[in-house]
Amino acid sequence: MKSFDINSIVKKRPLIVVSIKTPITEVIKLMIKNRITAVCVARRRKLVGIFTMKDMMKKVISKKSTSIWREPKKLKIKDVPIRMLMTEDPIVATKRYNLHSALELMRENKIRHLPILDGNEVVGIVTLRDVIESVRLHSIGNKEEAKLYKPLESMYSENLYLDLKPVRIKSI
Repeated sequence: MKSFDINSIVKKRPLIVVSIKTPITEVIKLMIKNRITAVCVARRRKLVGIFTMKDMMKKVISKKSTSIWREPKKLKIKDVPIRMLMTEDPIVATKRYNLHSALELMRENKIRHLPILDGNEVVGIVTLRDVIESVRLHSIGNKEEAKLYKPLESMYSENLYLDLKPVRIKSI
C-alpha cells in the first residue's frame, strides 16, 4: 500500500471537541447536527477522551456498564457530563502517520475512530471508513492496491458490531 498522508483525510471531516463538563444530551445533539460518529473530549485543550456511537450504545442506551443510572445518586440523562461516559485516554496518532500506519493501529486495537494530534493538540479524527474510502479511491486503476480493498471492507463490517450485545429496551 502506498504511504498516503493522513492529513488528506483529517481536513475532510469536521472536528468537534467538547469539554469534560458538556452534558451528554448536548454532545448527542452536536453529533446529530454534524453527522458524525465521534467527538473528542478535552480538558484545557488537552485530549482526555473520546465519545463514540459505540460508547452511546454500550453506556447510554444499555445502562449496564456504568453505575450512574443507579441509586442512590441516580442522575437524569440531561445532567450527565460526558466525562462519565467517554472512553478515557484513547489511542491516538500524530499528523505524521500515513494511512497504512493508521489502519494498522486501528486494526491492532480494534477501534474505528482515531484522534489525530499535533503535539498535544487534537487536530482531527479519522474513521475506519475514511481510511477504507481513501484506499479505495487511490487504488482505482491499480490492481495490486485494489486487492487490499476487499479485506478492508470485511474488517470494517466485522468491527462495526464489535462487543455489542442485544439489550431489551423497557418502555417508560
